[in-house]
Amino acid sequence: MPAIDLDALRHWSQNLGDHLSEPEIFSSMLKRQLEAHSNRLLRRGPSLARHGALPSWNTPPAMLNEIEAAILPRAALQPEAALRLADHLWSLPSLEEKILAARMVGAAGRSEASHMRLARWVAESQDRALHEALARHTARPIRAESPDLFRHDVIAFLGERISSARRFGWRVLLEWMDESPSTASRLALEVLPRALREGDPECVRFSQLVLARVAEVSPAEVLGWLAGLPDRDAQIIGRRWLRGAIPSLRPEVAAAVRARLEPDAVRSGSSE
Repeated sequence: MPAIDLDALRHWSQNLGDHLSEPEIFSSMLKRQLEAHSNRLLRRGPSLARHGALPSWNTPPAMLNEIEAAILPRAALQPEAALRLADHLWSLPSLEEKILAARMVGAAGRSEASHMRLARWVAESQDRALHEALARHTARPIRAESPDLFRHDVIAFLGERISSARRFGWRVLLEWMDESPSTASRLALEVLPRALREGDPECVRFSQLVLARVAEVSPAEVLGWLAGLPDRDAQIIGRRWLRGAIPSLRPEVAAAVRARLEPDAVRSGSSE
């Protein structure tokens, strides 16, 4: 794998951007560059990919950062060309090309275009790094321009039977908490009861992070939510989930969780 010449890479990346409206030429140039700078010992092919992971060139992050820095501003100025190119890149097999597609859709800034692709793309891959890019970048125009539509999308993801889609729902809600905490908190408190019954460990982890984030922004609302939980939810179904969330919570919220669980602890002690 040759060392990266940043000046040459920047010049090449600008040249690559000149072909934004020519998907075949763009992807061919990109593939050659990725292949030239891939680590062949670490390259992850289809037969070696972990379950749910995509084949990857394993190129240095600095190279991908330079390519994105040159391409994404042009995608914002040429959204229709960027969306056509993103669809073409998504059809290619490697993680790097699909992540660039996810970022280009976000840069294009069209909420309806993002919405049309998001559910399909989430369903077509379970790669965690790709889901992170989809949550952070592809979903951003929907969050920014169409919060009601985004709210509908989050609820739909959390209602999926496939655990990877539910994980994405919690992940994308967490991204919204960082961008628009007051708006996202209202939805979070509405959907958090679903986490009490969640069996997938990754869904549990993301939902606990959502609870902790809401507790930072709106501690009074979280305390009210805890107080209003039915006993069955708080003390039986959600017992492990709530206890597992304690280390991430504000002290006053953690104390409220312990108090909410105390009746269950008393009953358990008396039965022993």
